Amino acid sequence: MPARSIQVEKFHDVAIVKILTENLWQRDEIQAMQGEVLAYIRTERPIKLILDLSRVERVSSEAITALLKLRDETAGGNCKMRLCNLQAAVKEVLQITDLTRLFDIHESLPDAFRGFATFPQDDPLPE
Repeated sequence: MPARSIQVEKFHDVAIVKILTENLWQRDEIQAMQGEVLAYIRTERPIKLILDLSRVERVSSEAITALLKLRDETAGGNCKMRLCNLQAAVKEVLQITDLTRLFDIHESLPDAFRGFATFPQDDPLPE
């Protein structure tokens, strides 16, 4: 059985999907990640989703296309998607391609979570 490309955690009404693949460079790794995230979105139908890219060190143009497809899939299903914890190289690719305007990007998971979830004020934010 192949290693999973993602790890999913629910925190209140927000699905947090952590991409576990460090280099989204090879087609098979990109397709595995995209397939797992799409399967989660289509079966669980989250309303709010945070894509945590903290482990992703570099991305290819095909990986960027996969992120755009995930964005389109969530928008089509009335799900709000945010990205967080982008490594410098990933952030730079999005900036160079002028795609930062298409994604809701946050520096950290707590930043992405703030204002996104409905939960008791005394609950700690996810880390």
